[in-house]
Amino acid sequence: MSDEYSERSETLEIYAEAYIDQKWDRLDEVIHPDFQIYGPEMFMEVEGPLNREQYRQFASEFRAAFDDFEVPIADGVSVVHQGEKSAVRDRCTATHTGSFFGIEATGNKVDFEWPWFIIWEDGKIIEKWDNIDLFTLSQQIGTVPDDIY
Repeated sequence: MSDEYSERSETLEIYAEAYIDQKWDRLDEVIHPDFQIYGPEMFMEVEGPLNREQYRQFASEFRAAFDDFEVPIADGVSVVHQGEKSAVRDRCTATHTGSFFGIEATGNKVDFEWPWFIIWEDGKIIEKWDNIDLFTLSQQIGTVPDDIY
């Protein structure tokens, strides 16, 4: 692995730790000041991608809704770096213990895929595309019937 890709992997570890441990100030170390994220805007009343501060708000609300959030490394975190882009595939587990954008806590355990794609600039994440498996997550917290699909 090249030094550049090793540095990116280390940056992704800091990002993951900040998200899992809810240490939002650590995100500033790894996300670019002009950061934009596509995907979570559907949960917030904004047009287009979220900026850095809006993302911190979204991430904080998401994590408040799901206690004991983990990304079990042994169960598969895959990362591919190519040029200025990276692709990450996480498998996440947690318990739905708080309000999730209007859906009251169910206490249900969740286990879902969360692939995401990144564009890098100056060694930091400038753009992120989330593709969380909301269908599976919604089934597991009981907002979509299991037999619908």
